[in-house]
Amino acid sequence: MHLLNSEPYRPLFAGVLCTIDLENDPVETYRALLEFEPPTADFLLPHANWSRPPPRRPDLGSTPYADWLIRIFDAWYDDPAAGTSIRSLTT
Repeated sequence: MHLLNSEPYRPLFAGVLCTIDLENDPVETYRALLEFEPPTADFLLPHANWSRPPPRRPDLGSTPYADWLIRIFDAWYDDPAAGTSIRSLTT
């Protein structure tokens, strides 16, 4: 991604996609992505279907993915200097 941040490639750098992984701290994940200065970021739910549901951890309660995203929202909202927009939070 460092190459994408350099000229003449910066106009081609549209952003990053990140699949939510409940094993990783959401704020640490968000801050690690910000180090690459992406113009946008998007956090996706893991691929799942009826025969293969998304990974779940009972110790995280009944809404682990929402709780993970809420922590990202709080970090993003509390940082007015962040130049990265998060698609699911801004549209």
